[in-house]
Amino acid sequence: MNKNVFKKISKAKVASEELALSPNSKRMLILKNLARNLRANKRAIIYANRKDLRKMDVNSPLYDRLLLDNERIEKMA
Repeated sequence: MNKNVFKKISKAKVASEELALSPNSKRMLILKNLARNLRANKRAIIYANRKDLRKMDVNSPLYDRLLLDNERIEKMA
C-alpha cells in the first residue's frame, strides 16, 4: 500500500477514535461544519466525481452507488 495512503488511513482512525470520545456538542458542531463544507464545495465534488466515473463501466453496479449529484450531496449533508 502507498505510504501516503497508509498515513491518511492511520490519521483517520485516530481522528475517529477521538471523535467517538468527544462530547456530543463537539460532534454536532463537527457534523454541521461537514455539512456546510459539503454544500460549499458541491460543484468541485461533482466535477471530481464525474472525472472518476468516466474511468468506470457505466453498466457496473458500483457506478450508480458512486454517482454524486446535487440531491445526493444534499442528503449526505
